[in-house]
Order: sequence, then structure tokens, then C-alpha cells
Amino acid sequence: MIALTPPALVDAMRDPAIVGVTRRMYDWCLLHLDFHEYRPVKKRGIERRVADKIDTLVVLGYLDRRATSARDADRYRLLWSRRPVE
Repeated sequence: MIALTPPALVDAMRDPAIVGVTRRMYDWCLLHLDFHEYRPVKKRGIERRVADKIDTLVVLGYLDRRATSARDADRYRLLWSRRPVE
């Protein structure tokens, strides 16, 4: 079987904006999120600077977010190919 590397992962390895805490957050997302379905991430229980890095990954085009009600956690999924930054 041939293992395919997602183009977004290759871009993240080369992207100078993905360093430090942002890089560790992306690594965490690779372990806990999926490319096909949205999964909840409760940002209330983690440090604010770490939670901000999730939003940074959305802005940079590596994650997709689906907002839910104020009570529930937002849902995120990994993107196979990086979305162009506007």
C-alpha cells in the first residue's frame, strides 16, 4: 500500500509561520483531528495563547472550523490541501 502525504502537511513543514507553539498545536491536531469529519475542540480548558494558535491555523488555511452554539465546542477538521490565504 502506498502512503500518501497530505500536501498541507508538506506546506506546514516549510511554512515559516508554523513554529513554536503553533507547530506543536498543528502536531496535536494531526493526532486528534480528522480530514473527513469535524471534531469538537473545547478551548475553554486550555491556555488562551494555545487556543489562539488553533485560530491561527484556521487563518493560515490548515484547519477548517464549523462554529456551533455558544455552549458547545467549535468543531474542527484538518484540510488535506492548504486553503489559500486571503
